[in-house]
Amino acid sequence: MKKLDYLLLYFYSLMVVAVICHTIFHFVGFQWGKLLSDLSLLQSFLFLVFSLTLALTALVVLIIKITQFRSEERRVG
Repeated sequence: MKKLDYLLLYFYSLMVVAVICHTIFHFVGFQWGKLLSDLSLLQSFLFLVFSLTLALTALVVLIIKITQFRSEERRVG
């Protein structure tokens, strides 16, 4: 895979995590102003979003690699 593919997968994962976080915050009634006013809470939240995005990207890349490996295996064997 090329670097652009990884970047696009990361961007897609970021969008998925952002939508999930926004939806959960909406159901709970969380106010974004409270998050933006507290710097330590904001840093923790951004680290969580970054970690979840990286984990989701790694999972998607792993699934793609396994799928490619299995399809090559079927062509040969």
